[in-house]
Amino acid sequence: MTSRVGTPRTDLDRAAVALGVVSLVGAVVGRPGGTFAFVHLGHSGYLVVLVGGVLAVVAGWFGLRPLVIGVGVAYLAAAVVQVLLIGRHSDPFGGDGSIVAFWLALGIGLLALGLTPRTT
Repeated sequence: MTSRVGTPRTDLDRAAVALGVVSLVGAVVGRPGGTFAFVHLGHSGYLVVLVGGVLAVVAGWFGLRPLVIGVGVAYLAAAVVQVLLIGRHSDPFGGDGSIVAFWLALGIGLLALGLTPRTT
């Protein structure tokens, strides 16, 4: 069995790429001050979505399971911080419950993909 260069190796890797793309689409949809801001992001939250999305795409593309898990944990940590700081002036992400749900979904999804045993 040969591995083709330039494509994700497994369905789990492709799913991680898809979650990264979803994160990047969320950055476009939730851009600060956007008309169709279905997720409400501040400038720092916007960076979290962009960086996390790019890292998830790279991790899935190259089959880097530890990075998939790390990005999932980072999304969960960002969601917890956002929950603790919603409505305060010290909120670094400038979001609300919509971004918490978005980050929880991405974090849980990436963790599930990263922790799923691989078949040989």
